[in-house]
Amino acid sequence: MQKVTKRRILKVFLFILRQMKKTYKIILIIFAILLALMIATFSVYLIMTKDAKLDETNLIIGKQTVEIYADDGEMLSLEQGDNTFTPYSEIPKNLVNAFVSVEDKRFFTHNGVDFKGLFRALAVNIKSFSFKEGGSTITQQLIKNTHLSNEKTLKRKLSEIKLAIELEKKYSKEQILETYLNTLYFGDSIYGVTQASYGFYNKKPQELTLTECAGLAGMVKAPNRYSPIKDCQKYTERRNAVLYLMREQGYISEAEYSSAITVTDKVSNKREFEYYNHIDVINEKLSEILESSPYGHKKLKVKTTIDKEIQDKILSTIKEDKVNANKSIIVMNKNGEINGYISTKKEDSRQLGSIVKPLLVYAPAIEENKVYSCTKILDEKVDFNGYSPSNYNDVYYGYVSVKTSLAKSLNSCSIKLLNQTGIKKCVEYAKSLGLEYTEKDENLSIALGGSINGHKFTDIVGAYSVFLNDGYYVAPTLIKTITDEKGRVLFKADKTERKIFSSDTTAIMNDMMRECVEDGTAKKLSFSDYKLCAKTGTVGNDKGNTDAYSVSFNPSLIIGVHYFSKTNLLPNAITGGSNPTKTASLLWSKIKTENKEFKIKDKTVSLDISLPIYEEKNTVVLADKNAEKRYVKSEIFRLNYYPKTMDDSFTSPKTTNLKTSVNNGCFSVSLCVPQYIRCKVISESKGELYDITPFKNGTVTFTVTDKQLKQGENSIYILPYYKKGKKYFYGEKVFLPKIKSPIFDFGDDWINDL
Repeated sequence: MQKVTKRRILKVFLFILRQMKKTYKIILIIFAILLALMIATFSVYLIMTKDAKLDETNLIIGKQTVEIYADDGEMLSLEQGDNTFTPYSEIPKNLVNAFVSVEDKRFFTHNGVDFKGLFRALAVNIKSFSFKEGGSTITQQLIKNTHLSNEKTLKRKLSEIKLAIELEKKYSKEQILETYLNTLYFGDSIYGVTQASYGFYNKKPQELTLTECAGLAGMVKAPNRYSPIKDCQKYTERRNAVLYLMREQGYISEAEYSSAITVTDKVSNKREFEYYNHIDVINEKLSEILESSPYGHKKLKVKTTIDKEIQDKILSTIKEDKVNANKSIIVMNKNGEINGYISTKKEDSRQLGSIVKPLLVYAPAIEENKVYSCTKILDEKVDFNGYSPSNYNDVYYGYVSVKTSLAKSLNSCSIKLLNQTGIKKCVEYAKSLGLEYTEKDENLSIALGGSINGHKFTDIVGAYSVFLNDGYYVAPTLIKTITDEKGRVLFKADKTERKIFSSDTTAIMNDMMRECVEDGTAKKLSFSDYKLCAKTGTVGNDKGNTDAYSVSFNPSLIIGVHYFSKTNLLPNAITGGSNPTKTASLLWSKIKTENKEFKIKDKTVSLDISLPIYEEKNTVVLADKNAEKRYVKSEIFRLNYYPKTMDDSFTSPKTTNLKTSVNNGCFSVSLCVPQYIRCKVISESKGELYDITPFKNGTVTFTVTDKQLKQGENSIYILPYYKKGKKYFYGEKVFLPKIKSPIFDFGDDWINDL
């Protein structure tokens, strides 16, 4: 028994040894794999960062310049950054704490790289398959702003990490913060805490309050969004978020936090300017593109799409207009390049009104083969579950063509078309054209230009480029390239085109918007030497109008004009078709461009439709090949979508609604035929009795006496016919019904009476 027990113990011991051996091998294999990965990762790190060198001269704050050039190479502007500087000892503690709390809460403990934050950001990015978070420390941000480009690549990130670690070895935390805070970009050509303190609050950095410190720390993430000059509400929300972090990290007490979030910061420098122009937009775009101070580089060269001559003509046009309203003018070429831009006031996102109809409603309806441009649609007061907008001046036109409904900008018809095509489908098209809508926007009111957030004027003008490019859309561009002092390209405009509509759809839309100029809301452009297409739009309420738009174009250029007022209403007479269109016409007369027309018929199929059926039945069918020209209407259609049914009322005339009655010995007959059809009344025994032309309402009436009828049977019939020149086209015989009646002898005088 004892021997058996010892043997079992020995077996268990040997089994454990064997298992440990296997486990040891697995551990060795895992360790080898991890070691190989570490070596490979380190090798990649060394290879990718071999050219990354810390250049301490980049950290010296001095004069920087931004040179802005027109498309032809002429310098438009030379802007020099100030070298104002606040030493760390004079930077308020609250400002340091605010930046550390929101940008890098472990700044004072890491060695330049916060690996905990880096791995957290990496996990978020892997989960979302994007670069949502960068995990950059303040040290890394300083390196990025002064040494590297803003491209989101692994090489740049590794170089950033390497240089940040080197920087921390050579400089103290205070020196790094000092340089960082003195080079940060705050938008509106304001950089560094000194300029920001004076620019936003008109005080020295040392005099900043707690809330102002939090405000500055909050806005650097996105100066164009969180600047108090641009949006006080977003600025305050972001500032309070920073205050919350300061409280959570122990920099301020609960009482200080509760008091601070109720404060309204007094912004002293609401920027004043005569005109908000291309230079202002370029400076804003610079900060968006680089996501850092444009003055973080010693010298930047900005190549723009601006045409100096066009810019000057816009300026003269605005000065000539004495109407008391804010106004913006954009001139854009067919490639989406902004050749000129001036506004009397910086624009926010606005409601678009009817200017959006071609893009959101009509082009999708044509593209989805819901209608032809000549399709008749009933213009009437409509009510969709309580939503019942009105036409301008509450005027309705009955049945009109889709083309006419756009030319007259009829709201009722636009809503019907949007509903027929489908709201979601139309929104998809709008989004592909750079016009953003939220789910809450997805209702019928968007047909009339309504949306929760509104849209930028530049975006709507840019969307119209799809009509100049056979259905291809390219996003609006103001900056072509940005290069630094070493000639490195920091930015190059993406000119990728997206196919949105078919070329035949845009050709039909251009034909429809040509109608807007010839006989629609944009008539004031009909006096231009150019054959223009256009659309207007007006936004307002019962009290008056707030926005008035006009967008006009030829195959080369687009001109957008916007009159607007943020606080007061526009003068009552201003609508999209009035002053904005008049201003556009004046500018067109000044600009030199090719006077071409769109080749519409080359990209569509032109077919004749039956005019009588179109006018009488509001239906589109192809014309009878034997119809005279006066009964034919020529229309254009998409190459693969046009009517297939053909009218045959000329080749095979028909009668309808035959009615008979007997009264006082007379057999009365009435029937309906098209007005262009005649009828012969023929007796089989006596031949043709008479030839009748229908009345204007298309009815034919006649009487036959019993003398012409045999007792108990009818041998009289009606023969409809159409005569074209010397040629006759006969329809089917229509025999009168058999009747029985007394025989009366009326003699032969009845023929003369008829």
